[in-house]
Amino acid sequence: MPADICREAISVKFTDCQSLLRLFCWMPKGCINSKSFSLYVTCTLNLERLVIDHLLECGDPFFSHKQYELLRLLVACRRALKCSIMAYCEEKVRTTQSALIPVLSEDVHSVLWLSRSLSVVFRLQETLSEDKDCEAADMIFSLMDHTSYVFLTLSKYQCPSAVSIIAEKPEQLNSDVTQEQSSVNESVSCLDTTNDIESWKSVLLIAESLKEQAQDLIISLKDALCSEKLSDEIDVDWNRLSSMVSCFSGFMWGLASALDHSNATDRDYKAKLLRWKCEVISKISHCINAFADFICFTFHKLFVKDDLQQQYCWNMLEHLSVAGNFVKSDDCDSSLGCKLDSYECPPLIKEQLQSFLDGDHPKAAVFIRQLLIAASAIVKLNLQTKCTPSLSSLVPSFTGISEVLLLKLADGIEVPKPFSFVWLDGVLKYLQELGSHFPITNPTLTRNLFSNILELHLKALGKCISLQGKEATLASHDKELSTNTLHIHIGSASLSHPYYLDEFKARLRMSFRSLIRKPSELHLLSAIQTIERALVGVYEGCPIFYEIITGNVDGGKVSSTVAAGIDCLDLVLEYISGRKRLSVVKKNIQSLVAALFNIVLHLQSPLIFYQIAMVSERYNAPDPGAVILMCVEVLIRVSGKHALFQMDSWHVAQSLHIPAALFQDFDQLRISQDPASPNSLLNSDNQDCNTLGGMNCRTVDLKFSVELYTACCQLLYTILKHHKRESERCISLLQESERVLLHCLEMVDADLPVRKGYFSWGVSEGVKCACSFRRIYEELRQQKDVFGQHCFKFLSNYISVYSGNGPLKTGIRREIDEALRPGVYALIDSCSADDLQYLHSVFGEGPCRNTLATLQHDYKLHFQYEGKV
Repeated sequence: MPADICREAISVKFTDCQSLLRLFCWMPKGCINSKSFSLYVTCTLNLERLVIDHLLECGDPFFSHKQYELLRLLVACRRALKCSIMAYCEEKVRTTQSALIPVLSEDVHSVLWLSRSLSVVFRLQETLSEDKDCEAADMIFSLMDHTSYVFLTLSKYQCPSAVSIIAEKPEQLNSDVTQEQSSVNESVSCLDTTNDIESWKSVLLIAESLKEQAQDLIISLKDALCSEKLSDEIDVDWNRLSSMVSCFSGFMWGLASALDHSNATDRDYKAKLLRWKCEVISKISHCINAFADFICFTFHKLFVKDDLQQQYCWNMLEHLSVAGNFVKSDDCDSSLGCKLDSYECPPLIKEQLQSFLDGDHPKAAVFIRQLLIAASAIVKLNLQTKCTPSLSSLVPSFTGISEVLLLKLADGIEVPKPFSFVWLDGVLKYLQELGSHFPITNPTLTRNLFSNILELHLKALGKCISLQGKEATLASHDKELSTNTLHIHIGSASLSHPYYLDEFKARLRMSFRSLIRKPSELHLLSAIQTIERALVGVYEGCPIFYEIITGNVDGGKVSSTVAAGIDCLDLVLEYISGRKRLSVVKKNIQSLVAALFNIVLHLQSPLIFYQIAMVSERYNAPDPGAVILMCVEVLIRVSGKHALFQMDSWHVAQSLHIPAALFQDFDQLRISQDPASPNSLLNSDNQDCNTLGGMNCRTVDLKFSVELYTACCQLLYTILKHHKRESERCISLLQESERVLLHCLEMVDADLPVRKGYFSWGVSEGVKCACSFRRIYEELRQQKDVFGQHCFKFLSNYISVYSGNGPLKTGIRREIDEALRPGVYALIDSCSADDLQYLHSVFGEGPCRNTLATLQHDYKLHFQYEGKV
């Protein structure tokens, strides 16, 4: 009992301390000055040291609970440190355009502590109990990311003059031999202020301390290579490697971010840079070069097959013994273009890499993530500085590993573990930065690689769409998703956390956008052709394989690549700009639209409204209903840009027919409350739901049915607005779709004996659908110079259904009618007096004539404009 009381008291103290640290993270920026910041940082670092000391003392199993509390407190300290540095730097830059960081920029021991404290925690992880291993892995993952972001902030918010020194053109630096031979002090004296001097010194302090730690780690790996057991598997400390890479990747991303800001805000940097000495540049560039060598060395040692591994590693070790230089040399190309042109991936240990997606070796998977993020930083710096050694090895290696991992993800049968979507964001970050280089490469030489990477994105995106099921949507629905760092329970093994899949899909789209944002015409043409092949359902060079299957008792199916093609086409239509690039899209838009109609034709079936999953292919194929909704939304986008993309008359006709084709059997949908229920999905009494094509039958997806209905309404009134002449020629198709959609509104909340067991919307869903439907009537009025002579036909149909002559003979509920009334009044306003008199005569005596009279009265009372103010 005393032990329990003691544990409870300790937990309370830990909780209070963590609460104070969380509160500290929300401190307003204006409350921090240099003096208070120094105090906060010093106290936080001292608290971290105290926590580490206590962790080292807790070796007894009795203290297991205390270990976790201490580890949780350490994570809170590091997060508070990150937030305080960010708040101080942002406020300092806003007020003084300088962000010298007290304590951390002055003391090398403080910088060393940030990275070496991670190593201590990793050693302690081995002593923690296995029953809480996932919880500990979570906290260590967070601690690593917080530390990486601290280094990012430290390098990003130093004086821009310091962080931009590596951006100077080498030819400018070498233009003055006398200046190159001057001393460092003379070079420093040319700086504008004392802050400039201190800024580059603090950047060098961080870079050199990280470089020394990386070199120490390389030495231990070198000893392993030189041991007698060279051919055996080396005992790898994955956590130590991950922490080291995360620290200097954060540092490099800070530099890259500062360079972006510098190039965007200060046009005088190039003039300032001419006064700097090459030695100053080489000090930072040497560190970055050492980081790049470390990344390539560890990657080849751990993930490249043995036949090439040993030779490469020995060459790299010899290279590491020579002082690196970031300045362009004879064997350093001016850009990444040459590396992309000569792309050749080394032989990777694919089985080991693919096993990471099965949940094996999560620590190694985290290391892969950190390597890819660091590689993306180096690629980013290359784009900004035009010279980075080691890229001839780095680019093929990491492009190859990205391909292996994404293909394994796309081709996998089992549901990926949620943690896979966390560590694979490193792949997407690397591909995003790699994609930014294609505009500066020779499109003829890099066209095949560009197409391969596009297809890689299509396959991965298609897998995400398949996993999302009915929830799969286009990017326009996902704009509210955050892009913050992902965190998740590493041991989790189900898709109970859809956020991680959604976030992964959003980042995959960001990577795809980097490929199509500013492509050359040849690259864009390759992208359009790749997307078109995906939409048609064929592979390049393999026309006999068709990935679109027509509807049958189970409904139609498409492959995941087909669904991804729709998503990518939507991104192309949204982000492509410029006259020449738009011209490439215009030339191919007809075939792309035709492919969308083909997909809808193959998939249309009453089964699209159900949450139905094939037992044998639960996550291996996209949901047909979601694919149709995506097609409709892309058609809306195309039809709404009539000035850019021309639609043929038959395209308009097909668009007007889609709503009728999709909702013609909507009133026959039955509710299946049990997968084993003998009730049929459709109105067929002799068909067993449980044996319908081997499917699991569930209820109608209410949200999806409303979304598809509103999308169909939007498609109709968009076509009417932008293609009125073509629509007028196909007025019968428009009338048919309007009739079918209106009949769906008659079923809202229909409580009839004959409707027992059949699906119907609730009032709230019905009102939402009615608001979308009335836009069709309102658009007819807006275009009454074209459709005025036909408006009485639509009005007649509405009056007939409202008066109880629809399929259900129930009329339209009051709530639905209220939502529709503005549109009905718009129809009356579009009808001529002769049209109204004709309806009056045709209806004869009965409810329809009475309804018409009531509508005309209400129209004059509430809608008609009589010229009075």
